[in-house]
This record gives sequence, structure tokens and C-alpha cells, in this order.
Amino acid sequence: MCTPDDLHDDTGRGLFTRDGDGRPRPVTVVHRRAVLTDLLSRYGAALTEHPMTRAWADGARVMVNPCTSNVAHRKSVLALLTDPRTRCLLPKTEAKGAGNLVPWMRLLRPGPTTCPDGRTADLLEFARPRREHLVLKPNDDYGGTGIVCVRRTTDAAWRTALGRVLTIPHVIQERLSIPTAPYAVLEHGRLRIRRCCESVDPFLFGTKARDASPASPPPH
Repeated sequence: MCTPDDLHDDTGRGLFTRDGDGRPRPVTVVHRRAVLTDLLSRYGAALTEHPMTRAWADGARVMVNPCTSNVAHRKSVLALLTDPRTRCLLPKTEAKGAGNLVPWMRLLRPGPTTCPDGRTADLLEFARPRREHLVLKPNDDYGGTGIVCVRRTTDAAWRTALGRVLTIPHVIQERLSIPTAPYAVLEHGRLRIRRCCESVDPFLFGTKARDASPASPPPH
């Protein structure tokens, strides 16, 4: 395991890192664990010329979780599934499933949109008075970072946030009650039962989901 700073490349050797004695060790497979937004915040535009990026783009090395997988990480993908203008492109069974399972969501921007009740309205005008029913989330972030919801803000701060985040892609989502389930938790050496949320992250291979990683974080 190493950081991206430890990766090097040259024409004859390809991608490599160095051991404790400074000797080169070839790298043939890169398993990217760093989130792409973290890499961009560290390297900026220079990420395109990073040895890891060049080796992947040239097809010289295999990368697990390549840069293209970041598309599935963006929340606006779910917005496409709830917007009638794009959901109609899906097969009927998939469109019905998206309508039943995915909460109403839109990429935040001025202009008309179809509201949860089916009527058409300007998205910002619809969102401003509905702080208690909506959640504001960064389009490309994780771990709860940057989320604005009813329990964390006031009406004035909500309206300010709606204007401020137009410069950085955000989504607006229908607020739902997150179901919980009882889980056994080892706490201070004692086994207790706590109600926790349930989260499932699928493992994607091309267009297929072969398995998933479950998690049970405590409710916020």
C-alpha cells in the first residue's frame, strides 16, 4: 500500500514505487482507494499528468476503481432516474422501479422542473420555502460532508445556501425518514442493542453489480 506521491514512471520501467532501500518495485495493478475529489483537491489540474493517471489512460496498467467509475459516485445520476424527461429513456420495468425506489431529486439550478406532486415550477422558487421537506447535498462528495437539512439550519441559512451552492454542483432531494433496524453493538466491553441505519454499497463490474458491502451507521 502506498500514497499516490509514492508512484513514479519512466519510459523504460513504466509505473513503479520504491522500497525502503530505494530500489524500484514495478506496479502492475492499482487499486484506487482515494476518492477522486480528494485527489483533485491535492493535485488540481496536475492530476492529468500524474504517473498513476497516465499509466491508466495509456492502458499500461490495470486500475481498480478507475477515474471513469466516478460517474456512479455522483448523486446527479439519481436525479436522472426521477426526472420524467430522462426516466422515459429507461425500459418500462426499470423506469417503474426507479419511480418506486428513488426519492425525488434534481440537480440544483434555476429553471422549470417537475415537482414531486407532478406540477411544473421553477426549481429555486419551489425549494426556498420547503426547508423541512428537502435536503441539499454536494453532487460529488461523501461521508455527509456539506449536507444542509432541516435539523442543521434555519430558514435564513437555507435560503442563503440555495444561492451560494449554485456555483458548485449540488442536488436537492426529497427528505425521507431513514428506516432503522436493531443491531448488536459492543460498547465499553458490554453487548448492547442499538437501532442503526442500513446502507448497502454495490460492487460494480462494468454494468453488473456482483456483490455489495453493507454498513450500519447510527442514525443522525
